[in-house]
Amino acid sequence: MVGFYSVRKLIEARKLSDSLVAREIDVTLYPSVSGARITLLNWHKLDRHYDFDTPEQGSLRVGLLCHQFVHSYVFTPGFSVVGELDTILFASDWERKKRLHSIELGTIVDLFVDVGNDYPSSVNLVWNENKGDYDVISS
Repeated sequence: MVGFYSVRKLIEARKLSDSLVAREIDVTLYPSVSGARITLLNWHKLDRHYDFDTPEQGSLRVGLLCHQFVHSYVFTPGFSVVGELDTILFASDWERKKRLHSIELGTIVDLFVDVGNDYPSSVNLVWNENKGDYDVISS
């Protein structure tokens, strides 16, 4: 979670290239079971709230992925059949009633390595009269 918070801070400070920030990261989605009431007292009972029999492949842009982690309502490790940590299951406070996300640890590691090696070489500032500030384009 701290790693994703750090990436989000780098995004907000415009320290990462736009191409990295726009990257789509693969996740697995588990739809919520109709009528599931996910609360502070039962959020951890994932098998009651989400349909693990019908996973869907999806993706999240890096910024939205960070948001999901930072504002996670559901956040728990996932383990392989031999008991090895291999995924993180998560859903933000506003997504928890729709779906649960799962991301592989290797995908997280790859993203953090790419963030650590991302050094934007140019920045273009364009004045935006509507917001009274500059639009920043990093590459």
